[in-house]
Amino acid sequence: MGRGGDEHITELLVKPASGPDITKRLDIYRNNIVYALVRSLESLYPALCRLMGQAFFEQIAADFARTHPPLHGRLVEYGFEFPDFVATYEAAAGYAWFADVARLEVAWHRAYVAAEAPSLRIRDLEAVPPEQMSMIELVLHPSCQWLESRYPVSEIWRLGRDENEPDAPIKVEGGAEWLMVIRPEAEVEVRTLSEASYRFGQALNGGLALGAAWEAGSAIDPNFDLQGHLAGWFAGGTFCDYRLASELCHTDHGDRP
Repeated sequence: MGRGGDEHITELLVKPASGPDITKRLDIYRNNIVYALVRSLESLYPALCRLMGQAFFEQIAADFARTHPPLHGRLVEYGFEFPDFVATYEAAAGYAWFADVARLEVAWHRAYVAAEAPSLRIRDLEAVPPEQMSMIELVLHPSCQWLESRYPVSEIWRLGRDENEPDAPIKVEGGAEWLMVIRPEAEVEVRTLSEASYRFGQALNGGLALGAAWEAGSAIDPNFDLQGHLAGWFAGGTFCDYRLASELCHTDHGDRP
């Protein structure tokens, strides 16, 4: 769809028409557009749709579509602002966790469509002098996403992905969660972290060197196990490269067995 077509859709969604016949025809067209946008949102947020119920989800999605028309014709990129809209939607005020479930679905989607990259091996750091280890910047896999919630959002999300009805009421007061969402191989993984581990990862994601990231984790947990975390995260394909002295090392992973 060309740019002119995008602008036309936007005008039809937000601007009134004139004349009784034109108004009727454009109302039908607007409704068709809203219907398509609602279906697009449903495909992006399937767990949220099940948790809300079809009718309530369609109501919120339609209201979002009317106030947030697409900026271009690629609906695959449409609806990433929906979680913030849900967070402020008055009728959903009693379900504050809805927005975090939506944020997790966005994180899952972003991880799924992210570029692939070979994983860095821990032995690739053998060339780094020991006295410079605290100065390296570990580059996270391009699919890596982060989410923290005051709800057990990953458990709620998994219930929403299950097409069967839950055996018991959903418990939303199970405590906060800190999540890494990543696709180092074919499947997207939702990893539950401790808060210290999450702060450590976010520090690395923000470009801090390993020593500074360790301090961020240790500020939460004085017994933060740096060596154990690195071993687990390397084994899980969390990193794809490293920097030293502000230069990418571009490790050659072509000789992997």
